[in-house]
Amino acid sequence: MHIKLFMRAKNLEVPVFYRAILQGFFYNYMDDFLGTFIHEEGFIFDRRTYKLFSFSRIFSKDTPVYDEKRKILIFNGEIWVVFSSPIYDLIRSFEKNISERGFVTLNGRALEVFKITKRSYMIDKEDVKIKTLSGITCYTTQNGKRYFFEVGGKEWNDMITLNLKNKYKILYGQEIDGDVEMEPINVSKKVTRYSPHSRDIYEEWMGVFKIKGPKELIQVAIDAGIGPKNSAGFGCVKPIS
Repeated sequence: MHIKLFMRAKNLEVPVFYRAILQGFFYNYMDDFLGTFIHEEGFIFDRRTYKLFSFSRIFSKDTPVYDEKRKILIFNGEIWVVFSSPIYDLIRSFEKNISERGFVTLNGRALEVFKITKRSYMIDKEDVKIKTLSGITCYTTQNGKRYFFEVGGKEWNDMITLNLKNKYKILYGQEIDGDVEMEPINVSKKVTRYSPHSRDIYEEWMGVFKIKGPKELIQVAIDAGIGPKNSAGFGCVKPIS
């Protein structure tokens, strides 16, 4: 399920690499117990930890101002973000805690929340076109170094398939057959960081893909995100016609 939060910003300043700020924002509006569990423990499978949520970048009606000297973006007017998860309690707690307040605080700035929408995308076919709401990253780590895979290549698809199958096993307690293939249609690569102070560099791919495979795995991709680092703001996607 996807929940979209619409806000009004007045001189909202965020660093260019703002994923850490958004991640903290979403944790702040989860129920305390649930947020602590997801943050501190998560869901462990095959020695990997999964948070089972993702989120978009910040979208805005008007183009944000880029302050090159300070390396910040300044937003004014209508902005929105998307939070996605297959865990209904996460969606419910996030919506409830924000609705009760009518405003949120993002990077120290109070923002009016004027609309919240929810949408469940029901995947009923094995060939779906998707659009990224935040970039997809895909890599392996060897000896402390990340090696990023070629978008849409065999290693990319193998890693995406394994990641989605692990999430499926956590959610439903059973294995699933079949592989996922992602075909880039209109995409671009960007080099980014998790936060301004992070030394970790990530390659992310944004744009439109075609994803083929078991519809159950595509459903997990839409709800929980594609690839690793979903809870850090990578791999949030939606289906498009």
